[in-house]
Amino acid sequence: MKKTAALICAIALLAGALTGCGADDNSPASSTGSDSYKSLIIGTGQTCDTLDPALSYNGWYIVRFGISETLTKMEDDMSISMWLASDYTVSKDYTTWTFTIKDGITFSNGNPVDGGAVAASLQYIFDNSQRGTEYFTPLSITGEGQTVIIVCESAEPILINK
Repeated sequence: MKKTAALICAIALLAGALTGCGADDNSPASSTGSDSYKSLIIGTGQTCDTLDPALSYNGWYIVRFGISETLTKMEDDMSISMWLASDYTVSKDYTTWTFTIKDGITFSNGNPVDGGAVAASLQYIFDNSQRGTEYFTPLSITGEGQTVIIVCESAEPILINK
């Protein structure tokens, strides 16, 4: 009896999951002509007014949606691994963080991801978001070559996780 109930549940779940995978012949997803839409449709139970992380209270959604990446990321075992950065160093007082950006990474438009672009992106958040300083307060954010240097107003020992 339990096996039968489990099988029925599994079939129902599979049928429900596959229902969202189809598209009719008139949908933009199946169109191959020049009239096809150029949009990204995201199905989520979370709300997000904009994909601009500086203008949305929940700007981190773009990472969950796979649109954005960060310098580092937290793994399932709570360890920190490099993502866009290949390496980092931190001063003994935890106020100056230096990140090396991986070579060969590009934005979706083909422009290179380098220290200057990363510094400009971070500075944009602090210039335009009310939440930036909830994470840390920078004195300066500079980038040159593949290096980004963040100097913080006070010690930020867990900046690597922010």
